[in-house]
Amino acid sequence: MNRVEFKTVAVANHGEAMGAETISKNGHSPENLMGRGHCLKFVAALFAAGIVLFGCGKDDDDGGSDNGVVKLLEIITYSDGDFDKYEYDAQNRITKISWYDKKGAAKPRDTRTFTYNGDDLVKVERSEEDGQYESTYEFAKNGNKVTITWKDKNQPNDASISTVDLNSNGYPAKYSSSEDYYWREDIYEYQGSNLTKISYSSEETYGGETHTYSGESYYKYDNKNSPSISCKTPKWYLIWYWEEDFGSQNNVTEVTWKNDSDKKTLTYVYDDDGYPTKCTIKYSDDDKLYTREYTYITK
Repeated sequence: MNRVEFKTVAVANHGEAMGAETISKNGHSPENLMGRGHCLKFVAALFAAGIVLFGCGKDDDDGGSDNGVVKLLEIITYSDGDFDKYEYDAQNRITKISWYDKKGAAKPRDTRTFTYNGDDLVKVERSEEDGQYESTYEFAKNGNKVTITWKDKNQPNDASISTVDLNSNGYPAKYSSSEDYYWREDIYEYQGSNLTKISYSSEETYGGETHTYSGESYYKYDNKNSPSISCKTPKWYLIWYWEEDFGSQNNVTEVTWKNDSDKKTLTYVYDDDGYPTKCTIKYSDDDKLYTREYTYITK
């Protein structure tokens, strides 16, 4: 681990650990979105150590950009040469995300496969190339509440259940998770179609003691098209899983945290249609610059 500082990856940690330089078993860059792992049990242990800081559109959105040009994100390439490849169905919904650990690699190291029932996302399955790790998210939507069941193939009897309450626009309003030793709640706030604030709190019992944590993350945006603006995968999932990086209408330009002087700044290069083609990320407490480069499918 190069940095024990979770806000550098804005980890949402809702169910499984995956990649990212700070928590990595795969060696992702901190800005690798497939590395924005969601690991409830892993995070619970870190809460006890006192080292966790979380940075952690409408479902019937028309799925187009402000200027009417529909582009779907196809590839994100990261500073270290890793890249993610996105595949879609005829309705512009994500069907698979594959992570390759080097440019030109013949096979992905990790894949996420998406299953839909009508308009609803009902399952996301993750598998590694070597078969050592497989897990599944199952989603059951009832009105404005989504129940999430996460299962690890290697621990079939150890499922984690959590819920996402949706607001009137179909965006996450509250995330809740509770187990015998741990509970967590995140509250989401928006300005228009952009996520602008997450308030998070949790409590866990570890080593015979109860530990609590709370905090807030704040997000600012540009006025250009987000890489996900035309994606028709339910927005609640995109925002719940990727938070400010995937699901909002525009591109996040600044992330700050309550009672913390550190800041994450993102600057972009855009194409003629207002979509970002490159993002440069700078943390105020890190001299290194991280990059993402985006390529698209034009519909």
